[in-house]
Amino acid sequence: MIEMRDTGRCTIREPVWRKDGGDPVSGQTTTTFTFSNPIVAEDEGIYEIHYSNVRGQGRGALYRLIVRDCPAGKWGPTDCIWICDKCYNGGVCDDETGRCICPNNFRGPNCLDICRTFGGNRFGPNCEFRCTYRASDPPDTCRFYQFCLPDPFGCSCDTGRQGINCNAVCTNGRYGAGCSQTCHCQSGVCNRYSGVCTATSGTPATACETNWSGENCQIPDVCDVGYYGPDCTDKCHCLDDAPCDKITGECPNRECAPYFNIYDGVNCQGET
Repeated sequence: MIEMRDTGRCTIREPVWRKDGGDPVSGQTTTTFTFSNPIVAEDEGIYEIHYSNVRGQGRGALYRLIVRDCPAGKWGPTDCIWICDKCYNGGVCDDETGRCICPNNFRGPNCLDICRTFGGNRFGPNCEFRCTYRASDPPDTCRFYQFCLPDPFGCSCDTGRQGINCNAVCTNGRYGAGCSQTCHCQSGVCNRYSGVCTATSGTPATACETNWSGENCQIPDVCDVGYYGPDCTDKCHCLDDAPCDKITGECPNRECAPYFNIYDGVNCQGET
């Protein structure tokens, strides 16, 4: 389902939906576009909504729908049996390679490395580019910009920013690209750019909420299914996607997923 927000300026007219610039889509007459279940690859595209007879006035909106070839957390179409690298801080798995596409301000194989903590003027896979090279510009120069990364990531505002113009700051408890991530600070204040918990006046120390750890409190005590290890970045390959032991990676009953076997006496690794 795609839902567009109505500004209330043309509500006396009927909404019109188009896909990829084509003719109006029949049966879609509200500000919500409903898809059949499940969504299929053919649903991918650019969806446009405008009110009848005002399309040429620019009163409308566009939405790009990306349909992955594999379900979330898996890669390698068409079988999609491989587990993606664990992506933190809003990173998205490339379902063709299994690697993480990191949002602006984060880098590394699992998007755990933070490029900048306060505002900044950097972007790129390794934060190697700058939004401006004028020394007089403020350190928050990347605001106002959208950053469009390789599919299936899509586009987002700079870290710490949100809104149509990418200029609104994150609300309390949110951080990251487009303010899409949740903070886990038990004390102190969550930095809207990095998620790091910082001390405030009268706050002697900062700490993560219970069950969370890491530089910016994003590593859970209980790993997501398919991962194990101190940072939950090691991959386990258990039969039927069963969760493995967080410390050792051992699968229940030592049963491995297809194409994997126990080589080191504990966990399932390597293609058979």
